[in-house]
Amino acid sequence: MEEYLPRYNKQFNVQPKEKENMYRKNVNELTLYKVLCTRESRKVKNDNAISYESNLYQIMNHIGGGKTVQIENRMNQNLKIVYKEKSLNYQQLPSIIRKADISNLALQ
Repeated sequence: MEEYLPRYNKQFNVQPKEKENMYRKNVNELTLYKVLCTRESRKVKNDNAISYESNLYQIMNHIGGGKTVQIENRMNQNLKIVYKEKSLNYQQLPSIIRKADISNLALQ
């Protein structure tokens, strides 16, 4: 390693054209959360609700059924629902009751 690094640096070392530091300035934390997230699209139902990972979410801002929203699942496990670059207010609704669950209740 002692021989390799000096030889490598001599071969590949390049002086910058400009002395100014070209790295970006501090990126705020919110920007990183927006960039480092998973995004999925969902169609809004007529009742202004969407389902995501077996949960139902009511969107408080009225955008109308049939529109497509983006769900951002951020690194800190916060969900953001976004429509046209605007973050929407929402609340999680109680669990969805499935037909099979209702059938089982009727048999008891």
